[in-house]
Amino acid sequence: PARVYVSSSAFLLPSSSPSLTLHLDRFSGGRSLTPSPEVTEAPLSNGTEIPIAPRTPALKPTTELSGSSTPTSSPTTVPTAITTPIAAPTPTLTAVPTIPPKGFARENPVPPGQTVLTNNGFALNVVSVNPDAWDIIQQENQFNDPPPSGFRDYLVEVRVENGGGSAIKETRVAESDFSMVGSFATIYTTFEHSCGVIPNELDSDLFRGAITQGNICVQLPTEESDIIVFYDPLFSFEVSTRRWMMAEQPDSVPPVIGVSTAPPVDQTALLGTSRSNAAPPGSILLAKSGLSFSVSSITRDAQQIVSLENPFNDPPKKGRRFMLLRLEVENIDGGQEEINVSGLEFRIVGSNGQLLTTYAHGCGVIPNELSGSLFEGGKLSGNICFEVGATDAEFQLVFDPVSFDDGVRRWLSLGSEAD
Repeated sequence: PARVYVSSSAFLLPSSSPSLTLHLDRFSGGRSLTPSPEVTEAPLSNGTEIPIAPRTPALKPTTELSGSSTPTSSPTTVPTAITTPIAAPTPTLTAVPTIPPKGFARENPVPPGQTVLTNNGFALNVVSVNPDAWDIIQQENQFNDPPPSGFRDYLVEVRVENGGGSAIKETRVAESDFSMVGSFATIYTTFEHSCGVIPNELDSDLFRGAITQGNICVQLPTEESDIIVFYDPLFSFEVSTRRWMMAEQPDSVPPVIGVSTAPPVDQTALLGTSRSNAAPPGSILLAKSGLSFSVSSITRDAQQIVSLENPFNDPPKKGRRFMLLRLEVENIDGGQEEINVSGLEFRIVGSNGQLLTTYAHGCGVIPNELSGSLFEGGKLSGNICFEVGATDAEFQLVFDPVSFDDGVRRWLSLGSEAD
């Protein structure tokens, strides 16, 4: 048989074949080959070369058709590697932790003798600390329970100044706005860890410029240390409103900010509907409910009257006095239903900017206390009494029935007779 070499492949052909046509239609070496044209017929004999159509120039094979020779292929060119530059790594910046201002975090409370400001405009100070106050708690109310075994009554007096609030709308502050925490990392609230009835409990409504001092007390373990008292407004759900103070006795208390308590004058408001435009003394004011009220008499210092009414009434605190007001109330346009009237619906504010109530700043048992129910056309007279500052002046009486609408309030100036 004849031996035929095509590129690097060899075929054995039978010598008895009269003619041969060869077609290449496969892939060789990963490259596509164009089918070959027919091979010219020729008698076959050993060693006779068969003309083959030339292959694709890209392969360029070298073929030898001699006896037992082995075909060789052209040398393969190795591509030169291309080096890709690698960018230098970007340096990582390490954030420096921000230290919160003093008093804005538990980890950084204000030390004794310093002031911290709140979001609602209060300036807070620790005035004094009694780390074991059961003696004075017991004296305040004989029905107070002593602290459990291993606990103590921890009493802190704080000063609150409304240095940045509103002169028209008061801001409330009370013992319930404060809690304590110590080395045990446990929060002690005035609800769950109450000391009972305490002297001069913090409870005030402050207009801008007003200042108050009062006590906070919780029962905490005797072994607790590093006590911190923190302000956490009762109806605020934001941690950012908290302020933190070391509950330690200060060497001194810083001076107050000293903001004016005088309300702005706003004659555009309806007469008697705002602190900024109170009705003049002697006016009769009509409330939304249809009640009218006026002040018929004022007793500037009513301690003797109150003492005669009930000998168990406590005297006013040092630097304060009892002021008794007689009111005339009439149901002018109240509709078909009766309207309840009591002293709890009246409040008072003076030049110190504190809005006082009869239940938190009352005088005790008083004669002819205002109370009753009136149908339309009914009338009622009665007394209300407030414990006010001895030198406080420029008082306004506020009719403030239980409502979420500030528009129901009525404001009446009491004039110099109450000063």
